[in-house]
Amino acid sequence: MLTVPAKAVDSAGWLDLAAAKAWGAVAAGLYPGWNLNKTVAKAAADLDFGLWSYNEGEASNPNYGAPQGVLDAKAWCGRCDAIGQPAGAPVYMPNDQMGDTQAIIEYFHAGAETVITLGRVPGFYGQTVVWEKIKGYGFKYFVHAPSGDDPPYTAACIVQSRWPASTAAAGISIGGVSCDVDTIQSIDFGGWNADGLWPKPQPKPTKEFDMFIFANPAPGATDTYLYPTCDYIPTPADHEMLKSKGVPIIPVSATFFAQLTKKKV
Repeated sequence: MLTVPAKAVDSAGWLDLAAAKAWGAVAAGLYPGWNLNKTVAKAAADLDFGLWSYNEGEASNPNYGAPQGVLDAKAWCGRCDAIGQPAGAPVYMPNDQMGDTQAIIEYFHAGAETVITLGRVPGFYGQTVVWEKIKGYGFKYFVHAPSGDDPPYTAACIVQSRWPASTAAAGISIGGVSCDVDTIQSIDFGGWNADGLWPKPQPKPTKEFDMFIFANPAPGATDTYLYPTCDYIPTPADHEMLKSKGVPIIPVSATFFAQLTKKKV
């Protein structure tokens, strides 16, 4: 299971995921339809490496408002469908512009509604000033982008470390590919790979049976098995069926078995 805070990277280049993991990252933010495809997602699954997907390009201008938000969201969901991104993993909608104009707010409201209508989960990548005005409109996930004067947002799922914006040390190179450094701050950060949502959930608890099979070891015994939750001696077909379902068999002495039979436990 993921331990937070954890190091991650994001890049617009063709990132070597194995090299990123060797550097210390546990996940990477990439771009569907560009450097994130089915092959890359499968590689992430093989490495037990998380992904999250940014969507830019169509984020041409949030100032175009709601109509542009609908168009962008449809395009991004189509790309996520094409690469097999799980429906529960967020479609991160970016805000590369500063500001909190009404048009920008309407852009993200309409985009989130469209993403939800298409069966996916909206996420937001941008600054706190916008996040605070849209987080009640279906956005579950937030990647805090640096603005140069906006300190890292403590409640964000992921924080880019490039703050202030001019801090060159926040960028690194992995295999010749330029990356931004990120900090994953929550276990559920919207990560995924070809195996589904990531980190993988904890294994389900071992099943606890409320029925047991007591086995009579007496040679030639007529009654071979007894079930403590039954008030009758089951047929051979009964106990064969339960054995096939994994009901535990507990060997007991012939005397104890006889007592159980008398008590019909």
